[in-house]
Amino acid sequence: MSVNYLVILFGLLLVGCQPEESQKSGTAQDNKLGQAQKLKPLDYIKAKSIKSLPGYAMDSIDLGILNRMDSTDYVNLYFKQASSDSLLPEFDGNSFFYFFEQSETKEYFLSSIIQDDDNCCVYLYYVTFNKRLNKIIDAKCVAMRGHDGHWGETARGKKYADGRLVVTEISQEQTDYEMHSDLPATGGYRVTKDSIVRQFQILKNGQIVQSVIDSTQTIIDFDTD
Repeated sequence: MSVNYLVILFGLLLVGCQPEESQKSGTAQDNKLGQAQKLKPLDYIKAKSIKSLPGYAMDSIDLGILNRMDSTDYVNLYFKQASSDSLLPEFDGNSFFYFFEQSETKEYFLSSIIQDDDNCCVYLYYVTFNKRLNKIIDAKCVAMRGHDGHWGETARGKKYADGRLVVTEISQEQTDYEMHSDLPATGGYRVTKDSIVRQFQILKNGQIVQSVIDSTQTIIDFDTD
């Protein structure tokens, strides 16, 4: 048998094997996709989210370890179902959305998700679901972190056994004197620090009720002349 014939035969064998391997790989991917599609919406959210934490600091949340949503996840699981007053943002292509925490009671399922607007801010939303209908009951933005120029804000939250989430928001903004009518037109700047404590109570029916339980403001003026 000539050398050229052996080379051609070996080449044909390689070509003949490649489609089979490709087909196996494709079948495995299809099976994986099929298994994900078979999950009920809330089971899918559970699989993608972490278990509920006792509390958190917005500055310490590492988005790199969370499961990021694609547009189908966010639109179908959250945005399409939400009522017009839920304030869940649209999927505009500029933001990234992440699955965060999940927990449940006999009455409702709670999913918290995170939006990174890729500009200045990261937002945390609470979303409650009717477990039997797999439908959203309520959704609220409960905390954020961000900075832009001379403004910055962060928050930390603590959870209680009765379903309350207490969030302390801390913000600081620096503005020039000329922006305030009660100050000289030039020659300094003002730093305003705000601390607001909000309580989010999830009722048995899954509604999220928000109230302000404390707030303080500190203003410091700095003369530069």
